[in-house]
Formats: sequence, C-alpha cells, structure tokens
Amino acid sequence: MALLVPGAVVSVLSGKIGGTVFARNRGGAYARSYAIPTRVTSDHAQQIKAAFAAASQAYANLTTAQIAAWDQYGQENPVSNRIGQLITLKGQSWFVGCNARLIVAGETLISVPPILAAPVIAVADNPVVDVLGTTATIDVAAHTADASIRVIVYGARSVSAGKRYMENLYTTVYLSAAGASGTTLSFGSELEAKLGTIQEGVTYHFKVVMLDIRTGLISAPQWLSTVAVDTTP
Repeated sequence: MALLVPGAVVSVLSGKIGGTVFARNRGGAYARSYAIPTRVTSDHAQQIKAAFAAASQAYANLTTAQIAAWDQYGQENPVSNRIGQLITLKGQSWFVGCNARLIVAGETLISVPPILAAPVIAVADNPVVDVLGTTATIDVAAHTADASIRVIVYGARSVSAGKRYMENLYTTVYLSAAGASGTTLSFGSELEAKLGTIQEGVTYHFKVVMLDIRTGLISAPQWLSTVAVDTTP
C-alpha cells in the first residue's frame, strides 16, 4: 500500500501503486517498476519466518486481560513509519515483534508488555575486517544493563562504489551472549559465512543494535563502515 502526504500536489509518496513503486534514498525520491521479489529460502530467512509464526501462535494463547494490556501499550507508544509519521501499532504487532526477537535469540518469551524503556545504544567503534585470520571485530562500550543486553550486528558489503543506500542489503551476522558489552566483538567466521570470503579492498558496512532480553525491545541503530585489509606478512 502506498503512503501519500498531500502538499501543493503530493509532497511525499511511498509504496506501490499499480506497477510502480515509490520510495526515496539519500539522493531523494524516485520511482521504479515493480518486480516480483525472488523467494528467499536461506536458513536464516526460514528461522525468522518460523519465529514470527511461533510468536503469532503465542499471541493467540494470551488471555483477554493480556491482550488488552498489549493494546494499551501500543496506544501509549506510537512509532514512526517509513516516511516519518507517527503511527499507532496494534498490541499484536508489538507482541509478535518483541517475542520474535526473543525466539531468534533463544530467550524466554514475555506475555505482558514491557515496563522498561527500549535500551540506549552503547557506542560501537573501531570496526576492523582483515583477510588475515578471517578477522572481523568491533569495539562496544559497556552498557548500564549489561547482564540483560545482547548485541546484534547486521552486515552488508558494497556491491558498487556508487551505491550508498545499504538498508535493504543488511543481514544478521552476529548475536552476542548477554553481558558482552564493554568488549571487542569478534565475528570473522560468522561474517564470512553470511557474506562470503573476506576480500581486501571491499567496503563492509555494519549496523549495531542492543537487544534487551527482558523486553524484546531494541535500541536505535549505530552504523559503521570499514575497508577490508590484508595484513598477511
């Protein structure tokens, strides 16, 4: 469905109308022909789909009081849509979103809405990707709720020097154990498994978020980029 914001004629248009898709990137608004997406059947994609299905089933087993509590949570916590407008999500959307993340992380599901705020991002810095030893590391500052925080690293690699919008290319590369902030995350083998053999001179992009395993809420993201090197003697 397309989202339309009236202006002198139309000031913002996002989504699909007929065979045309409207969107925007760092270069501004654009339109393109709609193409049927290729069916994604990777193990990770299947895991995510299964997590959403399991969370949806769990929602169906909630009591009337629990459903009402989630609906109230949705009313009190509006979110921004893809064109920056504040919208109110149904309680079911909040429940499934929070619990799908917990399922993927192997954590316990929650039946009542969060009473804690979403975690604040702990500063991530100094990304390194090196052919030597299949190395990929990011330094993450300590988080005040460290014992309840797991760090998620999404990764993408540049497909062309001119492509700057990477959001649709990110895939989950690494999920830390709880209590891993304040350390150097090391995920070289995971990066290579998801994005292929590390190649010198290629730019790797990372998006880092914090997951609170008590609530299923995540922090705002932090983006990092680095060019892969080869320090082999």
